[in-house]
Amino acid sequence: MRKSVVILAVFLFSVSMFAGITKNELVGGIKYFYDFDAGTPSNEMNYINFPSVDYKIEMMLGKLFKIYVHPSIGYKMEKKTEDGNAPDGLDRYATEFYFGVKPMLKFYFPKQIFKMEGFFAKGGLPFYSGSKSPQEVNAPAEHTRTIDFFLNLGFDNRKIDQHLLTPWDSFEQGWAAYGTYDERIIKTVSGPEESSSYLSTEPRFFGISGCYSHLVKKENMMVKLGLDYTYQMNPDWSEGGKDTTIDLNLLFAYDVIKEVHASANFGFRVEELEMTDIVVDEEGNVNEYGNYNILVFGVNGHYYPLPLFDLYGGFELNMDLTSTDAEPSYKFELGGALMFK
Repeated sequence: MRKSVVILAVFLFSVSMFAGITKNELVGGIKYFYDFDAGTPSNEMNYINFPSVDYKIEMMLGKLFKIYVHPSIGYKMEKKTEDGNAPDGLDRYATEFYFGVKPMLKFYFPKQIFKMEGFFAKGGLPFYSGSKSPQEVNAPAEHTRTIDFFLNLGFDNRKIDQHLLTPWDSFEQGWAAYGTYDERIIKTVSGPEESSSYLSTEPRFFGISGCYSHLVKKENMMVKLGLDYTYQMNPDWSEGGKDTTIDLNLLFAYDVIKEVHASANFGFRVEELEMTDIVVDEEGNVNEYGNYNILVFGVNGHYYPLPLFDLYGGFELNMDLTSTDAEPSYKFELGGALMFK
């Protein structure tokens, strides 16, 4: 990991000598959430991410190329329980120390090719390294390293990081539509069961995404509509089949005053499974489900006591509309973040 950080620092210094920096910000913070459902027994999860450090530097190379480098580092803890109690042998927090970096390159097609600006190609090689100790007591730690590859191709004329009242500039205006290909190219695991690669059983995704953001500056608000289609193409994926997911989302974001930002999100997800799920209900009836319809509703609030200090909280409800005996799940989130730029 130390070697990766040194290589990244040398790369950023070298490139910055010849590029115009458009974004340079560091955000550190803490995040906590509590997730539970209304089933019998109830399944809960406590999650803490502290410290959490994310750095973003973005640079233009001429007029046609843009470089993004987004490293992150932190420590995570999580614990799953039933009715507030941990099962036998699982009475501790699972922990993970992680480091990741997401280098990306974006190419803007010249206006002369399509007679308008906005067409682009964007690729990246996200790297992740994590050392995780499971929740099971006395279980050994496991170290995982992965490198993924993704390519986006499409159109985007959005103006992002738009400022209204609050200082963190979380608004945008315009629309985008693009296709995505995403796959894992390297995975190594070291621990009790060492393996050099699981690539034959890793997922490969093809997707199409689109969104439209409408900014109402007089009302200090934004409305954003998004649609995402994802298809998992690997028939040998160890966690599922060639499944399809469609997400429809509607977001309302509003700057209440200079120190307060609020948002609400309404979502609807359709999951179509290649292999059906077999579920036995409380009465012993066997049900098979080949698709799921899930409703999502969430609200979030941000308070900025200082221009670069964010205190936030949120609530999210997930409801499975497919099965009659499905219980809703709830998530409460709290956190704080400090930005340096």
